[in-house]
Amino acid sequence: SRTEAVRIVAVDDEPYLIDLYQNIFESIGAEVVAFQNPARAVDYLISGNKVDLEVTDWDMPGGTGGAAVEEAKKRDIFTILCSGSAHLGTASQECSRQPVIVLKKPFSPLNLLEIVRESVTEDGKNTTNLHWREASNVAGLQQPGCNY
Repeated sequence: SRTEAVRIVAVDDEPYLIDLYQNIFESIGAEVVAFQNPARAVDYLISGNKVDLEVTDWDMPGGTGGAAVEEAKKRDIFTILCSGSAHLGTASQECSRQPVIVLKKPFSPLNLLEIVRESVTEDGKNTTNLHWREASNVAGLQQPGCNY
């Protein structure tokens, strides 16, 4: 039987970060659904689509990542909050009782990938279709000091 791809929702208003998330996660065999508007991500989650993991920014035009984090919590979807916001302390407090890891920008893509690997593995998801070694082929990922 065919294994369903791990689906990751990525939410960030910066197009280069959306591209980075798509490159990294697709390189390991995950399906990426990307949004630059947090309200659209919330609508996607509300509509009942299968989602295994969410990666979201906090401060974005059109709202914070808080609504997306809250919606993911209702559906037991693990969330990685990536933000360089000065309000990150507030975000961390608001997310403290939820299945959320806060990753401060700038971050290492390899660090992000390791957090993703740990979260989907610990969550009991069938990750046999993910190819972790393939991530090393993503352009620029291995460069020293390569932070986003």
